[in-house]
Amino acid sequence: MILIKNVPDKWVRKAVVDALNGLTIDNIPIDVYDWRVTGADLPDDYIVINSQSNFKLYNKCEYLWENLTTIQVVSQYFLPGNPGSRLFADDVMNEAQKIISQGLVLDSGSDLKIVRQNLEFPADFSDTTTNQNIYIKSIALNLLIN
Repeated sequence: MILIKNVPDKWVRKAVVDALNGLTIDNIPIDVYDWRVTGADLPDDYIVINSQSNFKLYNKCEYLWENLTTIQVVSQYFLPGNPGSRLFADDVMNEAQKIISQGLVLDSGSDLKIVRQNLEFPADFSDTTTNQNIYIKSIALNLLIN
């Protein structure tokens, strides 16, 4: 009989938020959000956990989870003119990846353990709206979880 394991999504999000909580770049606090940025005073710079997917990998006695979590660094500059650049988003992404690269740990209540962790950096995204310039850098966090 194969042991049924928890889907790792909420535990991975918690580990990412716990690891990145308190990140400050150039004296600017970088808040971490689970999917949606909320609140009365929305920040210009933040990290959001954008999406997650899971795949079961079976062996003879059990299965492992392969989890892909996309973490996005957002930096926005309000118009007029052509303000801002990707440099601040680069700095935030670099510090975030250093912290994550030290290894995440899932909460003991999950009954899950990270076996392997890899980071990838998909193409960044820039956009201009009628009100702002937006720069988004992404980190693809690939985890093998038992």
